[in-house]
Amino acid sequence: MVSYKDFDFFVFDWDGTILDTISSIICSYQYACKEMGFPVPDDDVVRSTIGLSTEKCLRICCPDCPPERFSEYFALYTSHYLPREANLQLIDGMETLLRDMHAAGLRLGIATGKSNKGMKRVLTKYGLEGLFESVQTADDNFSKPNPSMLYSISDDSGVECSKMLVIGDSCLDLQMAQNAGASSVAMTYGAAKKEDLQKMNPLSLCGSAEELRKFLRL
Repeated sequence: MVSYKDFDFFVFDWDGTILDTISSIICSYQYACKEMGFPVPDDDVVRSTIGLSTEKCLRICCPDCPPERFSEYFALYTSHYLPREANLQLIDGMETLLRDMHAAGLRLGIATGKSNKGMKRVLTKYGLEGLFESVQTADDNFSKPNPSMLYSISDDSGVECSKMLVIGDSCLDLQMAQNAGASSVAMTYGAAKKEDLQKMNPLSLCGSAEELRKFLRL
């Protein structure tokens, strides 16, 4: 049976996997579109973009927005999202799991569509900055599902992608893992529908941090 011993590095997505951000991200993109007078995307359209860089999300969620108004859009999005971020909660049981993994000597990283600034902000806020050996963002890498972030983690850690386990809540996370030759586990409480995640053939579908712990046999 699969266990944590089969992997040398564990790569977590952030939004929707560690922090319960999905509903706040969706309503913030919709708010910016509405305020600028553009068609408002439905929830599923925004969900499908979570994990991409912010600019790619914008181009999909608000295709009518011209490039010269991107900064206005981002400002509206940020003004709506940041006050909500202050009240967001970590996924139940995830902090304990991460701390237990770190204490056991397991090597952890993050691959996220967030910016460096945004990632630094939330890691500090939740006191998790010391747990992750490598943090890769869309600022320094191509967006998921491009495997660039996993290649960067491999460069940082010396671990081949084939010995990594990617844990994420979106099809983009799982496709990134496939593209790099890494294994994956899908968390079913986040951005993507369970049936869509299943089609990506992850090693397991986990509905909670506790289920992930059991899968890893920690």
